[in-house]
Amino acid sequence: MLEVGAIDVFYGDAQALHGVSFEVHEGEIVTLLGSNGAGKTTTVRTLSGLIRPRKGTITFRGIRLDKILAHKVVSLGIAHAPEGRHLFQQMSVRENLTLGAYDASAWNDREESMERVFRLFPRLKERSKQLAGTLSGGEQQMCAIGRALMTRPNLLILDEPSLGLAPNLVEMIFQVIAEIGESGITILLIEQNAHLALQLAHRAYVLENGRVALSGPGREVAANEHVRQAYLGL
Repeated sequence: MLEVGAIDVFYGDAQALHGVSFEVHEGEIVTLLGSNGAGKTTTVRTLSGLIRPRKGTITFRGIRLDKILAHKVVSLGIAHAPEGRHLFQQMSVRENLTLGAYDASAWNDREESMERVFRLFPRLKERSKQLAGTLSGGEQQMCAIGRALMTRPNLLILDEPSLGLAPNLVEMIFQVIAEIGESGITILLIEQNAHLALQLAHRAYVLENGRVALSGPGREVAANEHVRQAYLGL
């Protein structure tokens, strides 16, 4: 489904990614792990067309993502719930969700999509008229994921969905991520909580200093001694 081939990404003269390559197959949950500054968010911003790679290719179902504009990426069936949520703070939950269905391919089914989001996140239905800026951190994360789902994606990119959340909310968010994956949506999960991410992931890639340092099935990566010490605290 998604093939990233040896991309180099720069911020000015500073190189952030060095020959990063990975694949995401249909129906998988694939996780990118790494510490702060490893290149995870740069990678997903590049996938979403917000940054252009200087070298390498990004292909989604045979289409070169590195050759098209960012707003066209959504039309192809890719949704990105970014780190930091980036909701429209002075708009209601329902209005934020509706904006997720702005693309013509999702607009006609927006009410059906809304109900699906509300089934996944009943709290959002209770808060549907509330301003997004007044929600708790966990509720804002639910809204950000829900907004991405409103695009009716084939590939859902989740960037640090557990960041800053209380442990009980983290567990709930990961349960919903598992449910989304079981529904048939392919997921690329960028996450610092390696323990939970590796429990869900079919395959995993570990980024270190802008390079893929390790990859393999989730269980094998979880058993790797370096990963156990550096990311699992074991």
